[in-house]
Amino acid sequence: MRKRLLALVFSTLLTTTLGCEEPKITPEQAQPFVAQWAEQIGPAIKEKASSAAASESLKTSLSAAIASESKALKRAEPSYATFAQEIYGARKFKMGFIKGTTLTPGGEEVLKLLERVDQDGFDARIYDAASVRKDLEELAGLSQEYQRLGEFSPGDAERAFVLESVLQKKPDAFALDASSNEAMNDALLANDAGDELKAQLDSFQETSKKMAHVQARIETTLAIGLMRYARNMRFNHHKDIFVHPRHDDYYNDYEIRGKRPADALGAYEAGGRWRNAIFTAQAIAKQKGDAVHTPHIKATLTTLLDTTDQKGAASALAKLSPSPQYDALRKELVRYREIEARGGWEKISAQKSVKKGSRHAVVKQLKKRMQLEGYYPADKTELTDLFDADLDDAVRAYQRTHQMDVDGKPDKSFWRSINVSAKERKEQIALNMERWRTSNVNHHEDPTYVIVNIPDFHAEIWKDQALAKRMRVVVGNNDRERNDESGKLEHPNRTPKISAYIDRVIYNPFWNITPRIRENETLVDVRKDLEKRYQDKVDRLVGTPAAPASPGIAAPEGGLGNVLGIKQAPAAKLYTKSSDGWRLNVAAFSAAYQAKTGAAPDLATLFPYVVPETGLVDVSTTKPDNIPPWYAANGYEVMFPGKSWEYVRQLNGNDNSLGRVKIIFPNLHDVYLHDTPHKGLFGREIRAFSHGCMRMHEPLDFAAWLLENDGQYDESTIKGYLADITYMPIFLKRKVPVHVEYFTVRPDKEGRANFLIDIYSYDDKS
Repeated sequence: MRKRLLALVFSTLLTTTLGCEEPKITPEQAQPFVAQWAEQIGPAIKEKASSAAASESLKTSLSAAIASESKALKRAEPSYATFAQEIYGARKFKMGFIKGTTLTPGGEEVLKLLERVDQDGFDARIYDAASVRKDLEELAGLSQEYQRLGEFSPGDAERAFVLESVLQKKPDAFALDASSNEAMNDALLANDAGDELKAQLDSFQETSKKMAHVQARIETTLAIGLMRYARNMRFNHHKDIFVHPRHDDYYNDYEIRGKRPADALGAYEAGGRWRNAIFTAQAIAKQKGDAVHTPHIKATLTTLLDTTDQKGAASALAKLSPSPQYDALRKELVRYREIEARGGWEKISAQKSVKKGSRHAVVKQLKKRMQLEGYYPADKTELTDLFDADLDDAVRAYQRTHQMDVDGKPDKSFWRSINVSAKERKEQIALNMERWRTSNVNHHEDPTYVIVNIPDFHAEIWKDQALAKRMRVVVGNNDRERNDESGKLEHPNRTPKISAYIDRVIYNPFWNITPRIRENETLVDVRKDLEKRYQDKVDRLVGTPAAPASPGIAAPEGGLGNVLGIKQAPAAKLYTKSSDGWRLNVAAFSAAYQAKTGAAPDLATLFPYVVPETGLVDVSTTKPDNIPPWYAANGYEVMFPGKSWEYVRQLNGNDNSLGRVKIIFPNLHDVYLHDTPHKGLFGREIRAFSHGCMRMHEPLDFAAWLLENDGQYDESTIKGYLADITYMPIFLKRKVPVHVEYFTVRPDKEGRANFLIDIYSYDDKS
């Protein structure tokens, strides 16, 4: 063989010297290339063989997953295996989570994620992370077998073939570097000179196929599990910010729309636009279903496949969490699950008399109960029947985290609460984690946002995933009222769960009374006030002097004038009280009036709001030339009186029900955040007293924070607005999302679960 190489070199030198042919690569030039080629061919061919096997195995694995998945998917759940097949197809089925026998950084993070899905309340069996650990063990065993096969090592024959091939190349047509290795490898394996290497390769390929089959299983499980997790955590519902039905939007009725004058149309045009948005969003959702989330689910896998470092992979996966609050609840779910697994706690009989300093057998039980949930010190191993300072602290801490009066005295609500089982508490946490997953809150899309948690009776501002401000609020009451149309009892004042965008802060706002409040409350007060005025007018006009009997007038029965101490003439009742309200006896009054004055009364002038046919007072439509005096006397004014679109507003100032500032986020329920002149309710733990809007405890500070964050706050200017009672809307340059949600469990700043009152009984319906 050495003689053959020398002959080849001599022949090449002779040809070059004689100049019979064009210049070719010289042996001196070729030798370094052959040396580096010999070092790489073994690993390169093994990698090529294993890559080819891996690609084919991944194709087969994904096809099998698609077939089996169709039977296991829940209704409306997308085909994750189909998504994976599409994504890996674009990558020529190159794996991204497993390389050789070890997981890539992205693969490691995905596996860790799938191994703790039970902490989110998901069924771990569906994600099958345990099979990945088993497959990794099997892969390690196959790797040892693979290593025992040795390395590819080219001999003299292979080296001579490569040298001869290179010497036949022209210098300007062949690169003497690693870029030519693959072409040379292929040429060798296609020639008889590579038979020995091909025999070695066959052994490697057999083991490579076994390894590739296991690698493909791992890759498939991780890819499908990741996309399933992404959907269940985040991409599982249609974001409905701004899309909410408005039930009391009378002025957008088809028969009425368009009658409102241009200078009052703006607010109601918005309603029409929102309604169109609803129809559009609902149509898209119906047509596309889960397809609207498909790009996000796929992008989750693509991002992790392209992530090359551990920190980047962990960061990408962390973005699937709805919020830091959710992450804290996850830890609490694990803690309460462990308490339940250890047997939970026993129920304790209520004792009214126990308090700090007292002794009772139940105190020892209470200490044990508080200790199990982490309120009483864990290092206190000797539990006595003395209600000591540690137990007093524990009871106060418990009261603080359960919306009770914090006084250290166990009352009826305290005993009832501590007898809720660990299992029930665990289920409460899991329910609220599910609410987080289907909410519109997303800390990663908007650096600043507001969240109002109805059962918490607080509004919070979050910025860059940190709590910036927390403030007490009053929310809608839970009173039941009968719907006049349906006849059913409803809860019309509940604060709705919505998401919208804060677009302005309004100083010294007017209060535009909603149609429902106007009808059910304001008009009732206006009518009663007018009825009393009309009663006085009747008594003044015809009730004092004696009136002669007239045909058709009955004997006196003692009208309301007598009740008020006014002498009434012996005549028929001129007015009565009934379930429908004050009623004028039009015929009797007309007769008495004519008998006294000699002329028929002008009822339309004397009693402009009395309906002649019924005698009842109707103030539902205001007469422009005769505004009921109740409005001015109570700080209200009627806008567009006499028109079908008239409405009532309360004048701005210190007595306005909205106080000195309100925060507007256009929505179809007409609710917003606002100040209130009545601060007493903020001292209560349970604050559900409004008609649906949210009253703020520190509204000026809240508004100032929003404006300062927006770069628009000027203290002296704002003070001027407030001093002059100037109506002043300030529109934000960057709108701030606001989410009104319903979470009956929240983590406090220490991460402890706070269990809140289910004020609207939504937990019972979940």
